[in-house]
Amino acid sequence: MGKFVRKPFRVAGLGEGLRMKKAVDLSLRHARDEITGVDIDKTEYSKYLKKKGLKEKPRNLDVRGRTDAISYLKAQRPESLDHVYAHFLLQHLSFAKRQELLQGAFNALRKGGRFLTVEEMHYSGQLQAELKSQGFEVFAKRLTPEQVFELGTDNAQMNARAYWDRQQLLDQIGQMPRRQKEAFFRERGLRTVEDLKKIDVVEVREFIKARIMEREGENPSPEARKAIDNILAGVSERYSERPFVAIIAKKSRK
Repeated sequence: MGKFVRKPFRVAGLGEGLRMKKAVDLSLRHARDEITGVDIDKTEYSKYLKKKGLKEKPRNLDVRGRTDAISYLKAQRPESLDHVYAHFLLQHLSFAKRQELLQGAFNALRKGGRFLTVEEMHYSGQLQAELKSQGFEVFAKRLTPEQVFELGTDNAQMNARAYWDRQQLLDQIGQMPRRQKEAFFRERGLRTVEDLKKIDVVEVREFIKARIMEREGENPSPEARKAIDNILAGVSERYSERPFVAIIAKKSRK
C-alpha cells in the first residue's frame, strides 16, 4: 500500500498587518501548506522577509495587500479553507459588516474547519453570540498579554504592548514617594489608583462608543444597538490579568 499523503491545509489570515508577520512565519513552518495573508492596506512583507534572511517570498505564501477581508472570503470556493484567523479585526467592523465576514468565513470553511478571532475581553460575549448565530460551534479562552504577544501578528503584539504600557504607568505611580503620589492624586481630584482606573474605564467606554457609532451611522438597527450595549458593558475587563479572549469557532462536520 502506498503511503498516505494528506492534502495541503489552506489557511488565511485576515487583517494581517503591515508586515504579514504571522502569515510569513506560518509559511516557513508549514512548507507543505498554503498560507494567505490578507490586509486592506499596502503591505511591506518584504522587509520582514529580509529580517528573516530571505530574498524571496516562500512559494506557499500568497500575499493579498489592498484587499478587504470580506471580499477575499466571498471570492473563495465554498468549503475550500481549513483555517481562518483574525486578530483584533472584528472590533473595527460595523455590526452588519461583521455578519458579512462571519457568514463569508462559514461558507469558505470546510466542514470541521475553524475560525479563530482574538479580541479584547469586552467583545467576548457579543462575538460568541454572533458566531453561534452563523452556525458555528463556539469555544472561548481568556488570554494574558504574554499569550497574545506570542500569537505573532502585528495587531496582537501592538495590543499586548498597549496593555503593558498602561500597567507600567500604574506601576510608576505606585512607586512615587508618598508626598508626590498624594499631590498627583490631589491635582486630579482622586485618592487612589483604583479611582484612576475607574475614570479611565469611563473615558475608554465613551471613546469606544464614539468609534462604534461612527461605524454604525445615525440610525443603528435594533440588533446593532443591542450589540453596542453588550460590548460597552465589559470595558472594565481591560484591567484584569487576562484582558483578552481567543474565540474558536468550529464548523460542524455534519
